[in-house]
Amino acid sequence: MLAKNMLTEAGIQAMIVGAMTAGFRAETPGVVKVMVPGNAEEEALKLMIEFDAEPTNQDPTDQDSDTPQ
Repeated sequence: MLAKNMLTEAGIQAMIVGAMTAGFRAETPGVVKVMVPGNAEEEALKLMIEFDAEPTNQDPTDQDSDTPQ
């Protein structure tokens, strides 16, 4: 949903497929896909790569992430 919302905010129509079955059974892993129109694929991929590359300011070992470092 985070990816879908990010793309939607960027003006790219996006939808999630497979979210309902992804956690259905532990023995059968589900697949969740974010789908966009073909003409938006390149821009969506670029945004997803940029989003994934953004550094976080949170220490993963910090249990209280609201506390400034």
